[in-house]
Amino acid sequence: MPGTPERRTHRLTLVETKVALGITKGATDKELSELLGISPAQLKVLKLRTMSKMAIAAEILEANAERSAAKKLVPAVESVINKAVEVIGDRDEAMRWLGTPVRALDYATPISLLGTKKGAARVEDVLGRMEHGVW
Repeated sequence: MPGTPERRTHRLTLVETKVALGITKGATDKELSELLGISPAQLKVLKLRTMSKMAIAAEILEANAERSAAKKLVPAVESVINKAVEVIGDRDEAMRWLGTPVRALDYATPISLLGTKKGAARVEDVLGRMEHGVW
């Protein structure tokens, strides 16, 4: 139902959408702050809110996928999210990790690499190394 709180809580505002796109394109906090005309402190709060909403959206998509195979996430993205949860052991922590710059990915955020199969493979490789303690 369009009016249910579940659906309203995960929708991104225009500014949050710009933050999400900036994150996926690898923009720095300074670049995002300047683009949006806000302070770094405001950006930090906005990023946390955006990532929280994205996590809620991912959970809704996951629930929908269980109800209907037609609504599944892109297989590579779904695979990486599931792998992150498995390796890290906690869904919230895994979602935070996906939005945090990772040294092994040249300080890109894992979520920013999930738009391509090659990027998703890089993230899966890092998760595999984390799982097995191989660096």
